[in-house]
Amino acid sequence: VLALAEHNRRSHLTSEARKRCAVRRLVWGDEDSTAALKDRGPYDLILSADTLYSAGDGTGSAGPDPQSLLAQTIGDLAGPSTVVLIATPDKGSLFLDAMRGQGFELQDLGAEPAVVSARRDALSAAEASPRGEVRVLRLRRAAATDARL
Repeated sequence: VLALAEHNRRSHLTSEARKRCAVRRLVWGDEDSTAALKDRGPYDLILSADTLYSAGDGTGSAGPDPQSLLAQTIGDLAGPSTVVLIATPDKGSLFLDAMRGQGFELQDLGAEPAVVSARRDALSAAEASPRGEVRVLRLRRAAATDARL
């Protein structure tokens, strides 16, 4: 995945944009991994797609819930004005509850014209997916939280 992301970064971004964009490995909930990226922040935008899975997803994992680890990691990396965009077919209730607990506000972008258009363009792919429609969510720290940071 990282090699493909790096290829896309080199192939599709202008030289100026490449200077501001980096591809890095990130292990959710891992302090060393997060610290290495936090030094490069604060970030304007954090993107996540197809990363929220329901608890009890059949992986048999006995460790911490992946949604909680993702929420912790995003909370650690996000600054006061960071926008977080999540595309997911799952409701991600554990994740969303954890993000709200860190002072983030949620906005479902499902009715935004650009999202509606993208869904329409990808309809055949969505019909082929057993998971159905994808939600696009925007998260930002609440204004009250901004004042404390």
